[in-house]
Amino acid sequence: MRNAGLSIQSARVQEQLSDRTAADAVIPNSPVIAANYSLREFANTYIIGSDIKWQKFLVTDDAGKLIGEVSVDDLKTVPTNEWWDVQVSALTKPLEQVSTIAADKPLLEVIRLLDEQSSPTLAVVQSDGVVLGLLEKNSILQLLQPSSAT
Repeated sequence: MRNAGLSIQSARVQEQLSDRTAADAVIPNSPVIAANYSLREFANTYIIGSDIKWQKFLVTDDAGKLIGEVSVDDLKTVPTNEWWDVQVSALTKPLEQVSTIAADKPLLEVIRLLDEQSSPTLAVVQSDGVVLGLLEKNSILQLLQPSSAT
């Protein structure tokens, strides 16, 4: 009897996610920063003055295309008196180290991919290379929650 309940619940989840894509599950205010920011601007705007404490940020070029990621810990490698003179791009790890997913990828496939890989997050990227933001399992689960407006 219990297995029947689980398969009904699984079918409901699949139905709810069947017409959704990775773009639908992007975390609002994802940690995305422009490569041309100085380390001081980065620290002041995204680390010191932020309520949300991200450890890694997606780095984009002037057109919003993903070029890599930077870790908050990487700031420790540059003396603070040099932060105005060093851009985020100097600390950016290459794109090959960032786990990405196409914005139009069905969410059911995204869930399988998250289960298979070691990274808890994926960068959601449009076909033109522009990054939409981050996605994680919790952001998918939030799509399944009944909205408070209903």
